[in-house]
Amino acid sequence: MVIASSFFYYKGNFINWNIAILCGIGGAIGGYIGAKLLKKLPDRFFKIAFTAFLIYVSYKMLFN
Repeated sequence: MVIASSFFYYKGNFINWNIAILCGIGGAIGGYIGAKLLKKLPDRFFKIAFTAFLIYVSYKMLFN
């Protein structure tokens, strides 16, 4: 689906290439750092962080 939608966005000239390149670089660097941290941090940390994230998002959805 991503490839198909990317093709249509490209044909419609809706892609800002500067932002797309920066997002691609950031995603690659973030993925590498995240994979390294995943090996070093305990599972409990990720469970607490994800729970906090879900509470924050649910609060924003309910009160905005």
